[in-house]
Amino acid sequence: MKTKNAIKFILFVSLAVLSIAGAFRVLKWKDTSGDYNSSIEQLKNTPRDTVDVVFTGSSHTYCGIAPATFWSQEGYSVFDMAISGQDKYSSYHSLKELLKTQSPEVVFVDLYPFTYEKHAVEGNEHRNMMALPTGLNSAEQLKDYYDISEKEERTKIANYFLRWPIVHTRYRELGKYDYLKNPANDFIRGEGLMFVANPAEYFDPSAYVCEAAELSDKNMQLIDRFIELSEKENFSLVFIVIPYHSGDTDLSILDGAISYIEGKNVPVVDLNRGREVLNLDVNTDFIDNDHLNGYGAEKLSSYLTAYLKENYNLSDHRGDSAYHQWDEDYAYCGKLAFETVLNQCESLPETLNMLRDQRDYATVVSLELDYQNAEYPYLEDLKIFGMNEAEFSAAGVWVYDNGGLKRISYNNPEAPVSTYPLGRYDTLSASFHGDLQPENVMISTTDISNCGYYLKLTVYDKTLERVAFQRGF
Repeated sequence: MKTKNAIKFILFVSLAVLSIAGAFRVLKWKDTSGDYNSSIEQLKNTPRDTVDVVFTGSSHTYCGIAPATFWSQEGYSVFDMAISGQDKYSSYHSLKELLKTQSPEVVFVDLYPFTYEKHAVEGNEHRNMMALPTGLNSAEQLKDYYDISEKEERTKIANYFLRWPIVHTRYRELGKYDYLKNPANDFIRGEGLMFVANPAEYFDPSAYVCEAAELSDKNMQLIDRFIELSEKENFSLVFIVIPYHSGDTDLSILDGAISYIEGKNVPVVDLNRGREVLNLDVNTDFIDNDHLNGYGAEKLSSYLTAYLKENYNLSDHRGDSAYHQWDEDYAYCGKLAFETVLNQCESLPETLNMLRDQRDYATVVSLELDYQNAEYPYLEDLKIFGMNEAEFSAAGVWVYDNGGLKRISYNNPEAPVSTYPLGRYDTLSASFHGDLQPENVMISTTDISNCGYYLKLTVYDKTLERVAFQRGF
Protein backbone atom coordinates (compact mmCIF):
# COMPACT_ATOMS: atom_id res chain seq x y z
CA MET A 1 0.00 0.00 0.00
CA LYS A 2 2.82 2.38 0.88
CA THR A 3 4.48 1.62 -2.45
CA LYS A 4 1.26 2.30 -4.39
CA ASN A 5 0.73 5.59 -2.56
CA ALA A 6 4.32 6.60 -3.23
CA ILE A 7 3.89 5.83 -6.93
CA LYS A 8 0.64 7.83 -7.03
CA PHE A 9 2.34 10.74 -5.29
CA ILE A 10 5.29 10.67 -7.68
CA LEU A 11 2.94 10.53 -10.70
CA PHE A 12 0.86 13.40 -9.31
CA VAL A 13 3.92 15.57 -8.70
CA SER A 14 5.34 14.70 -12.14
CA LEU A 15 2.08 15.64 -13.88
CA ALA A 16 1.84 18.84 -11.87
CA VAL A 17 5.40 19.82 -12.76
CA LEU A 18 4.84 19.03 -16.45
CA SER A 19 1.58 21.01 -16.48
CA ILE A 20 3.16 24.05 -14.82
CA ALA A 21 6.19 23.84 -17.13
CA GLY A 22 3.91 23.63 -20.18
CA ALA A 23 1.86 26.61 -19.01
CA PHE A 24 5.01 28.60 -18.31
CA ARG A 25 6.37 27.86 -21.80
CA VAL A 26 3.23 29.49 -23.24
CA LEU A 27 3.04 32.40 -20.81
CA LYS A 28 6.72 33.35 -20.52
CA TRP A 29 8.07 36.62 -21.93
CA LYS A 30 9.23 36.04 -25.51
CA ASP A 31 10.69 39.24 -26.88
CA THR A 32 13.49 41.65 -26.17
CA SER A 33 12.65 44.18 -28.89
CA GLY A 34 9.00 43.46 -29.73
CA ASP A 35 7.03 41.15 -32.04
CA TYR A 36 8.32 37.95 -30.42
CA ASN A 37 11.90 38.62 -31.54
CA SER A 38 14.31 37.61 -28.80
CA SER A 39 18.08 38.07 -28.78
CA ILE A 40 18.31 35.39 -26.09
CA GLU A 41 16.32 32.92 -28.21
CA GLN A 42 18.43 33.79 -31.26
CA LEU A 43 21.58 33.23 -29.22
CA LYS A 44 20.24 29.85 -28.10
CA ASN A 45 19.81 28.89 -31.77
CA THR A 46 23.36 29.96 -32.67
CA PRO A 47 26.02 27.21 -32.96
CA ARG A 48 28.72 27.33 -30.32
CA ASP A 49 31.74 29.57 -30.98
CA THR A 50 30.50 31.15 -34.21
CA VAL A 51 30.13 34.75 -32.96
CA ASP A 52 33.30 36.85 -33.39
CA VAL A 53 31.96 40.33 -32.56
CA VAL A 54 29.30 41.29 -30.00
CA PHE A 55 27.43 44.55 -29.38
CA THR A 56 25.57 45.02 -26.10
CA GLY A 57 23.05 47.77 -25.48
CA SER A 58 19.49 49.00 -25.76
CA SER A 59 17.29 49.82 -28.76
CA HIS A 60 20.06 52.20 -29.86
CA THR A 61 22.09 49.04 -30.50
CA TYR A 62 19.54 46.80 -32.17
CA CYS A 63 18.31 49.71 -34.33
CA GLY A 64 21.80 51.04 -35.09
CA ILE A 65 23.99 47.97 -35.56
CA ALA A 66 23.30 45.87 -38.68
CA PRO A 67 25.13 42.51 -38.55
CA ALA A 68 24.25 41.99 -42.22
CA THR A 69 26.46 44.95 -43.21
CA PHE A 70 29.52 43.53 -41.43
CA TRP A 71 28.76 40.18 -43.07
CA SER A 72 28.29 41.48 -46.60
CA GLN A 73 31.37 43.69 -46.53
CA GLU A 74 33.95 41.54 -44.70
CA GLY A 75 32.28 38.31 -43.61
CA TYR A 76 32.45 39.19 -39.91
CA SER A 77 30.04 37.25 -37.68
CA VAL A 78 28.42 39.97 -35.57
CA PHE A 79 25.68 39.51 -32.97
CA ASP A 80 23.61 42.20 -31.19
CA MET A 81 23.14 41.10 -27.57
CA ALA A 82 20.63 43.92 -27.18
CA ILE A 83 17.39 44.37 -25.27
CA SER A 84 14.90 47.24 -25.37
CA GLY A 85 15.90 49.72 -22.64
CA GLN A 86 18.81 47.52 -21.59
CA ASP A 87 20.28 48.85 -18.34
CA LYS A 88 23.99 48.57 -17.61
CA TYR A 89 23.56 45.57 -15.30
CA SER A 90 21.52 43.68 -17.89
CA SER A 91 24.17 44.58 -20.46
CA TYR A 92 26.85 42.99 -18.28
CA HIS A 93 24.89 39.85 -17.42
CA SER A 94 23.57 39.38 -20.98
CA LEU A 95 27.17 39.37 -22.11
CA LYS A 96 28.02 36.81 -19.43
CA GLU A 97 25.17 34.65 -20.74
CA LEU A 98 26.55 34.86 -24.27
CA LEU A 99 30.04 33.91 -23.05
CA LYS A 100 28.67 30.55 -21.89
CA THR A 101 28.49 29.40 -25.52
CA GLN A 102 30.49 31.95 -27.54
CA SER A 103 34.12 33.13 -27.55
CA PRO A 104 34.02 36.54 -29.25
CA GLU A 105 37.21 38.31 -30.22
CA VAL A 106 35.76 41.82 -29.83
CA VAL A 107 32.93 43.12 -27.63
CA PHE A 108 31.44 46.62 -28.01
CA VAL A 109 29.58 47.96 -24.97
CA ASP A 110 27.22 50.88 -25.60
CA LEU A 111 27.59 53.54 -22.92
CA TYR A 112 24.02 54.85 -23.20
CA PRO A 113 22.77 52.49 -20.42
CA PHE A 114 25.22 54.22 -18.07
CA THR A 115 23.21 57.46 -18.32
CA TYR A 116 20.34 56.20 -16.11
CA GLU A 117 19.72 53.93 -13.14
CA LYS A 118 16.18 52.53 -13.42
CA HIS A 119 13.82 51.63 -16.26
CA ALA A 120 11.22 54.24 -17.10
CA VAL A 121 8.98 51.66 -18.85
CA GLU A 122 7.66 48.58 -17.04
CA GLY A 123 7.70 46.52 -20.23
CA ASN A 124 11.42 47.14 -20.61
CA GLU A 125 11.97 46.12 -17.00
CA HIS A 126 10.16 42.84 -17.75
CA ARG A 127 12.20 42.31 -20.91
CA ASN A 128 15.50 42.79 -19.13
CA MET A 129 14.76 41.00 -15.88
CA MET A 130 13.19 37.95 -17.50
CA ALA A 131 15.32 37.59 -20.61
CA LEU A 132 18.04 35.44 -19.08
CA PRO A 133 17.36 31.82 -18.12
CA THR A 134 16.71 31.36 -14.41
CA GLY A 135 20.00 30.62 -12.72
CA LEU A 136 22.96 32.11 -10.92
CA ASN A 137 23.61 34.71 -13.61
CA SER A 138 20.02 36.00 -13.58
CA ALA A 139 20.06 36.01 -9.75
CA GLU A 140 23.21 38.14 -9.76
CA GLN A 141 21.59 40.48 -12.29
CA LEU A 142 18.62 41.03 -9.97
CA LYS A 143 20.93 41.55 -7.00
CA ASP A 144 22.89 44.17 -8.97
CA TYR A 145 19.79 46.04 -10.14
CA TYR A 146 17.63 46.06 -7.00
CA ASP A 147 18.36 47.21 -3.45
CA ILE A 148 17.99 44.10 -1.30
CA SER A 149 17.66 46.25 1.83
CA GLU A 150 14.31 47.63 0.57
CA LYS A 151 11.27 45.39 1.18
CA GLU A 152 9.55 46.43 -2.06
CA GLU A 153 12.68 45.69 -4.05
CA ARG A 154 13.12 42.30 -2.35
CA THR A 155 9.59 41.47 -3.49
CA LYS A 156 10.53 42.39 -7.05
CA ILE A 157 13.62 40.20 -6.86
CA ALA A 158 11.49 37.26 -5.74
CA ASN A 159 8.84 37.87 -8.41
CA TYR A 160 11.34 38.18 -11.22
CA PHE A 161 13.37 35.18 -10.12
CA LEU A 162 10.28 32.98 -9.81
CA ARG A 163 8.84 34.50 -13.05
CA TRP A 164 5.34 33.10 -12.43
CA PRO A 165 3.98 36.14 -10.49
CA ILE A 166 4.78 38.25 -13.58
CA VAL A 167 3.86 36.00 -16.51
CA HIS A 168 0.50 34.80 -15.15
CA THR A 169 -0.92 38.23 -16.05
CA ARG A 170 -0.45 37.57 -19.80
CA TYR A 171 -3.54 35.39 -20.41
CA ARG A 172 -5.46 38.01 -22.41
CA GLU A 173 -2.56 38.96 -24.68
CA LEU A 174 -1.46 35.52 -25.86
CA GLY A 175 -0.79 35.27 -29.58
CA LYS A 176 0.33 32.81 -32.25
CA TYR A 177 4.00 32.77 -31.28
CA ASP A 178 3.27 32.10 -27.63
CA TYR A 179 2.33 28.60 -28.78
CA LEU A 180 4.54 28.24 -31.85
CA LYS A 181 8.17 29.02 -32.48
CA ASN A 182 8.78 32.30 -34.31
CA PRO A 183 10.83 31.21 -37.38
CA ALA A 184 12.66 34.56 -37.42
CA ASN A 185 14.44 33.60 -34.21
CA ASP A 186 16.35 30.94 -36.15
CA PHE A 187 18.45 33.45 -38.05
CA ILE A 188 18.05 37.06 -36.87
CA ARG A 189 21.33 38.14 -35.29
CA GLY A 190 19.85 40.24 -32.49
CA GLU A 191 19.00 43.30 -34.57
CA GLY A 192 15.64 45.01 -34.89
CA LEU A 193 16.07 47.14 -38.00
CA MET A 194 13.35 49.32 -39.49
CA PHE A 195 13.69 50.93 -42.91
CA VAL A 196 11.04 53.59 -42.41
CA ALA A 197 12.46 57.12 -42.48
CA ASN A 198 11.02 59.75 -40.17
CA PRO A 199 12.77 63.14 -40.23
CA ALA A 200 14.63 63.69 -36.98
CA GLU A 201 15.35 66.98 -35.27
CA TYR A 202 18.79 68.28 -36.18
CA PHE A 203 21.19 67.72 -33.31
CA ASP A 204 24.82 68.76 -33.09
CA PRO A 205 26.49 67.38 -29.93
CA SER A 206 29.60 69.46 -30.61
CA ALA A 207 27.51 72.56 -29.83
CA TYR A 208 27.16 71.35 -26.24
CA VAL A 209 30.12 72.43 -24.17
CA CYS A 210 29.55 70.96 -20.74
CA GLU A 211 31.74 69.86 -17.88
CA ALA A 212 32.27 66.12 -17.64
CA ALA A 213 30.28 64.70 -14.75
CA GLU A 214 32.05 62.93 -11.93
CA LEU A 215 31.62 59.21 -12.53
CA SER A 216 29.22 57.61 -10.06
CA ASP A 217 30.47 54.72 -7.94
CA LYS A 218 28.05 52.32 -9.66
CA ASN A 219 29.20 53.33 -13.13
CA MET A 220 32.85 53.14 -12.14
CA GLN A 221 32.42 49.70 -10.59
CA LEU A 222 30.58 48.30 -13.59
CA ILE A 223 33.08 49.68 -16.10
CA ASP A 224 35.79 47.97 -14.05
CA ARG A 225 33.79 44.73 -14.10
CA PHE A 226 33.53 44.86 -17.89
CA ILE A 227 37.29 45.36 -18.10
CA GLU A 228 37.93 42.49 -15.68
CA LEU A 229 35.57 40.25 -17.66
CA SER A 230 37.41 41.04 -20.90
CA GLU A 231 40.71 40.09 -19.30
CA LYS A 232 39.28 36.89 -17.83
CA GLU A 233 37.53 35.79 -21.05
CA ASN A 234 40.28 37.06 -23.36
CA PHE A 235 38.30 39.35 -25.66
CA SER A 236 39.10 42.88 -26.79
CA LEU A 237 36.77 45.40 -25.16
CA VAL A 238 35.59 48.59 -26.87
CA PHE A 239 33.12 51.08 -25.40
CA ILE A 240 30.91 52.87 -27.92
CA VAL A 241 28.33 55.64 -28.05
CA ILE A 242 25.72 55.23 -30.80
CA PRO A 243 24.22 58.49 -32.16
CA TYR A 244 21.09 59.74 -30.42
CA HIS A 245 19.53 63.05 -29.41
CA SER A 246 21.39 63.41 -26.12
CA GLY A 247 21.03 66.52 -23.97
CA ASP A 248 23.72 68.16 -21.87
CA THR A 249 22.99 65.91 -18.86
CA ASP A 250 23.60 62.72 -20.82
CA LEU A 251 26.60 64.23 -22.59
CA SER A 252 28.24 65.20 -19.31
CA ILE A 253 27.74 61.67 -17.94
CA LEU A 254 29.09 60.13 -21.14
CA ASP A 255 32.06 62.49 -21.18
CA GLY A 256 32.89 61.52 -17.60
CA ALA A 257 32.66 57.83 -18.40
CA ILE A 258 34.78 58.22 -21.54
CA SER A 259 37.48 60.07 -19.62
CA TYR A 260 37.61 57.31 -17.01
CA ILE A 261 37.68 54.52 -19.63
CA GLU A 262 40.42 56.16 -21.65
CA GLY A 263 42.42 56.47 -18.43
CA LYS A 264 42.22 52.68 -18.23
CA ASN A 265 43.71 52.43 -21.76
CA VAL A 266 40.50 50.90 -23.15
CA PRO A 267 39.35 52.24 -26.54
CA VAL A 268 36.16 54.28 -26.89
CA VAL A 269 34.41 54.95 -30.21
CA ASP A 270 32.19 57.98 -29.61
CA LEU A 271 29.97 58.19 -32.68
CA ASN A 272 27.58 60.52 -30.91
CA ARG A 273 29.84 63.54 -30.56
CA GLY A 274 31.81 62.28 -33.55
CA ARG A 275 28.85 61.48 -35.76
CA GLU A 276 30.04 63.71 -38.64
CA VAL A 277 32.21 60.81 -39.90
CA LEU A 278 29.03 58.86 -40.62
CA ASN A 279 27.44 61.47 -42.94
CA LEU A 280 24.03 60.84 -41.40
CA ASP A 281 21.05 62.59 -42.93
CA VAL A 282 18.34 63.55 -40.42
CA ASN A 283 15.72 63.23 -43.19
CA THR A 284 16.56 59.70 -44.34
CA ASP A 285 18.61 57.87 -41.68
CA PHE A 286 16.47 58.01 -38.53
CA ILE A 287 13.27 56.48 -37.19
CA ASP A 288 13.04 59.22 -34.59
CA ASN A 289 15.38 61.54 -32.69
CA ASP A 290 16.99 58.70 -30.75
CA HIS A 291 17.13 55.79 -33.18
CA LEU A 292 18.75 55.15 -36.53
CA ASN A 293 16.75 53.35 -39.19
CA GLY A 294 18.09 50.58 -41.41
CA TYR A 295 19.80 53.02 -43.77
CA GLY A 296 21.48 54.86 -40.89
CA ALA A 297 22.47 51.50 -39.39
CA GLU A 298 24.16 50.57 -42.67
CA LYS A 299 26.26 53.75 -42.50
CA LEU A 300 27.20 53.20 -38.86
CA SER A 301 27.94 49.51 -39.40
CA SER A 302 29.98 50.20 -42.51
CA TYR A 303 32.16 52.61 -40.52
CA LEU A 304 32.61 50.05 -37.75
CA THR A 305 33.42 47.31 -40.26
CA ALA A 306 36.33 49.44 -41.45
CA TYR A 307 37.31 50.09 -37.82
CA LEU A 308 37.42 46.36 -37.10
CA LYS A 309 39.38 45.63 -40.26
CA GLU A 310 41.97 48.25 -39.35
CA ASN A 311 42.39 47.26 -35.70
CA TYR A 312 41.74 43.51 -35.46
CA ASN A 313 42.56 40.38 -37.42
CA LEU A 314 39.09 38.88 -37.86
CA SER A 315 38.19 36.01 -40.17
CA ASP A 316 35.99 36.21 -43.26
CA HIS A 317 33.41 33.44 -42.82
CA ARG A 318 31.49 33.96 -46.07
CA GLY A 319 31.05 30.65 -47.87
CA ASP A 320 31.34 28.61 -44.66
CA SER A 321 28.14 26.61 -44.14
CA ALA A 322 28.60 26.77 -40.36
CA TYR A 323 27.73 30.47 -40.61
CA HIS A 324 24.60 30.07 -42.76
CA GLN A 325 22.52 32.12 -40.29
CA TRP A 326 24.41 35.26 -41.32
CA ASP A 327 23.57 34.54 -44.97
CA GLU A 328 19.91 34.12 -44.00
CA ASP A 329 20.01 37.28 -41.91
CA TYR A 330 21.46 39.23 -44.85
CA ALA A 331 18.60 38.01 -47.07
CA TYR A 332 16.10 38.88 -44.32
CA CYS A 333 17.35 42.46 -44.05
CA GLY A 334 17.01 42.81 -47.80
CA LYS A 335 13.40 41.67 -47.48
CA LEU A 336 12.71 44.25 -44.78
CA ALA A 337 13.95 46.99 -47.09
CA PHE A 338 11.89 45.54 -49.96
CA GLU A 339 8.71 45.45 -47.85
CA THR A 340 9.20 49.05 -46.80
CA VAL A 341 9.35 50.14 -50.44
CA LEU A 342 6.42 47.86 -51.29
CA ASN A 343 4.25 49.50 -48.64
CA GLN A 344 5.09 52.90 -50.13
CA CYS A 345 3.80 51.95 -53.60
CA GLU A 346 0.94 54.20 -54.63
CA SER A 347 -0.45 52.45 -57.70
CA LEU A 348 -1.57 48.94 -58.65
CA PRO A 349 0.87 48.57 -61.61
CA GLU A 350 3.80 49.63 -59.43
CA THR A 351 2.79 47.15 -56.71
CA LEU A 352 2.31 44.23 -59.11
CA ASN A 353 5.63 44.93 -60.81
CA MET A 354 7.43 44.72 -57.47
CA LEU A 355 5.75 41.41 -56.64
CA ARG A 356 6.11 39.73 -60.03
CA ASP A 357 9.58 38.20 -59.50
CA GLN A 358 9.38 37.54 -55.75
CA ARG A 359 9.61 33.85 -54.82
CA ASP A 360 9.59 34.25 -51.03
CA TYR A 361 6.05 35.62 -51.07
CA ALA A 362 2.62 34.36 -52.07
CA THR A 363 0.19 37.07 -53.21
CA VAL A 364 -3.53 36.56 -52.65
CA VAL A 365 -5.59 38.35 -55.31
CA SER A 366 -9.24 38.84 -54.34
CA LEU A 367 -11.60 40.35 -56.92
CA GLU A 368 -15.23 41.10 -56.15
CA LEU A 369 -17.78 40.69 -58.97
CA ASP A 370 -18.75 44.28 -58.26
CA TYR A 371 -15.59 45.31 -60.15
CA GLN A 372 -17.88 45.70 -63.15
CA ASN A 373 -19.12 48.91 -61.56
CA ALA A 374 -15.59 50.28 -61.36
CA GLU A 375 -14.08 52.40 -64.08
CA TYR A 376 -10.53 51.14 -63.49
CA PRO A 377 -9.18 48.56 -66.02
CA TYR A 378 -7.93 46.01 -63.48
CA LEU A 379 -7.41 43.27 -66.07
CA GLU A 380 -4.72 45.20 -67.94
CA ASP A 381 -2.66 45.46 -64.77
CA LEU A 382 -3.28 41.88 -63.63
CA LYS A 383 -2.01 40.47 -66.90
CA ILE A 384 1.48 40.85 -65.43
CA PHE A 385 0.55 37.93 -63.14
CA GLY A 386 -0.77 35.92 -66.10
CA MET A 387 -4.44 36.78 -65.63
CA ASN A 388 -6.61 36.17 -68.72
CA GLU A 389 -9.95 37.69 -69.61
CA ALA A 390 -11.98 34.50 -69.19
CA GLU A 391 -10.82 33.98 -65.61
CA PHE A 392 -11.03 37.64 -64.75
CA SER A 393 -14.63 38.07 -65.87
CA ALA A 394 -15.93 35.59 -63.29
CA ALA A 395 -14.03 37.28 -60.44
CA GLY A 396 -12.90 35.23 -57.45
CA VAL A 397 -9.72 34.52 -55.48
CA TRP A 398 -6.30 33.59 -56.88
CA VAL A 399 -2.84 32.98 -55.45
CA TYR A 400 0.24 34.17 -57.32
CA ASP A 401 3.03 31.91 -56.05
CA ASN A 402 6.42 30.88 -57.50
CA GLY A 403 5.76 32.82 -60.67
CA GLY A 404 2.39 31.21 -61.42
CA LEU A 405 -1.25 32.25 -60.91
CA LYS A 406 -3.68 29.69 -59.51
CA ARG A 407 -7.42 30.21 -59.10
CA ILE A 408 -8.67 29.23 -55.66
CA SER A 409 -12.37 30.00 -55.97
CA TYR A 410 -15.10 31.68 -58.00
CA ASN A 411 -17.47 34.19 -56.45
CA ASN A 412 -20.22 31.58 -56.25
CA PRO A 413 -22.27 31.29 -53.04
CA GLU A 414 -23.05 27.63 -53.90
CA ALA A 415 -19.39 26.63 -54.12
CA PRO A 416 -17.72 24.85 -51.17
CA VAL A 417 -14.89 26.42 -49.20
CA SER A 418 -11.61 26.29 -51.14
CA THR A 419 -8.21 26.19 -49.42
CA TYR A 420 -4.55 26.74 -50.22
CA PRO A 421 -1.64 26.01 -47.82
CA LEU A 422 0.52 29.09 -47.28
CA GLY A 423 2.75 28.01 -44.38
CA ARG A 424 3.15 25.31 -41.77
CA TYR A 425 0.30 26.70 -39.72
CA ASP A 426 -1.49 29.10 -42.09
CA THR A 427 -4.08 28.12 -44.67
CA LEU A 428 -5.87 30.39 -47.11
CA SER A 429 -9.61 29.68 -47.32
CA ALA A 430 -12.08 31.28 -49.71
CA SER A 431 -15.88 31.15 -49.71
CA PHE A 432 -18.35 33.64 -51.14
CA HIS A 433 -21.03 35.25 -48.95
CA GLY A 434 -21.80 38.12 -51.30
CA ASP A 435 -19.90 41.09 -52.69
CA LEU A 436 -17.96 43.10 -50.08
CA GLN A 437 -19.01 40.77 -47.25
CA PRO A 438 -16.70 39.70 -44.40
CA GLU A 439 -15.10 36.26 -44.20
CA ASN A 440 -15.02 35.80 -47.97
CA VAL A 441 -11.25 35.34 -47.70
CA MET A 442 -9.43 34.16 -44.59
CA ILE A 443 -5.88 33.26 -43.61
CA SER A 444 -6.45 30.82 -40.76
CA THR A 445 -8.67 32.87 -38.42
CA THR A 446 -7.73 36.29 -39.83
CA ASP A 447 -10.21 37.95 -42.18
CA ILE A 448 -8.45 39.42 -45.26
CA SER A 449 -11.62 40.08 -47.27
CA ASN A 450 -11.89 43.07 -49.58
CA CYS A 451 -13.47 45.37 -46.99
CA GLY A 452 -15.16 47.63 -49.53
CA TYR A 453 -12.49 47.43 -52.27
CA TYR A 454 -13.11 45.88 -55.67
CA LEU A 455 -9.61 44.39 -55.70
CA LYS A 456 -7.51 43.39 -52.69
CA LEU A 457 -3.89 42.20 -52.61
CA THR A 458 -2.56 40.36 -49.55
CA VAL A 459 1.10 39.39 -49.56
CA TYR A 460 2.17 36.46 -47.37
CA ASP A 461 5.82 35.98 -46.42
CA LYS A 462 6.43 32.23 -46.71
CA THR A 463 9.71 32.35 -44.78
CA LEU A 464 8.49 34.28 -41.75
CA GLU A 465 4.94 32.92 -42.08
CA ARG A 466 3.19 36.25 -41.75
CA VAL A 467 1.24 38.79 -43.78
CA ALA A 468 3.72 41.37 -45.04
CA PHE A 469 1.40 43.65 -47.05
CA GLN A 470 -2.30 44.33 -47.61
CA ARG A 471 -3.93 46.93 -49.80
CA GLY A 472 -7.23 47.48 -51.55
CA PHE A 473 -7.56 49.10 -54.96
